Amino acid sequence: MDKKDYGSSNRRKFLIGAGSVAAGGSALLGTAATTTFNLNDRAVSADVVTDSSGAVALTDTDDSDIISLNAPNSNVADNELEIDFSEGTGASGVNIGSKVTIGDTNTPSNDPAFTITNQTTDVVDIELQFEAGGSYSAKGSGSTLQFHVRNDNKSAQETLIADDGLNANSTTSINFQTSDSEGLDDGDKLDVAIEVNADNGSSGTGENLSGDLNITATQSP
Repeated sequence: MDKKDYGSSNRRKFLIGAGSVAAGGSALLGTAATTTFNLNDRAVSADVVTDSSGAVALTDTDDSDIISLNAPNSNVADNELEIDFSEGTGASGVNIGSKVTIGDTNTPSNDPAFTITNQTTDVVDIELQFEAGGSYSAKGSGSTLQFHVRNDNKSAQETLIADDGLNANSTTSINFQTSDSEGLDDGDKLDVAIEVNADNGSSGTGENLSGDLNITATQSP
């Protein structure tokens, strides 16, 4: 595959993920996509828009029934990746008292749920930002949504956590930056594992982990 040369003389940003993570609906990662993790015994699903021809590619690397590309009989469009926690389980979603993981949350590069690959000819910085929705509500010691992200080439790993540390419309983010020697080199990738934990002491149906997940790649000068 040819690498994309976007010109290293200019600082450029590529928004490669924009979506929502909400209790009660479906979940999407990617441009114009939405991600939902339901904690109230309803369907839990996620969709990831893929773009193998773009500056940065999102790729499904999970071989379970939970993650599928262009899944038949699903609500996702072509070239979208569906993550459905109810698929193949006979259940309707993630119940209170349950913990669900996709990929290796300790070392995502061993078994990622999906990857973020730099297809440019230069180093890029990657930011993953979670923005809590207007109805966001999480209890202390309650349920959490986590994205475990690793740049194995740089031995760098960060975890993006949505929990009671957030309020409605607030944000939290993690970064893999060149200034910290964690930027994504030409052809390298970030490996991502996903964890929904509804088995904490105060986990309950009153929680709402709705929000937006944005993944932005910035090409440094």
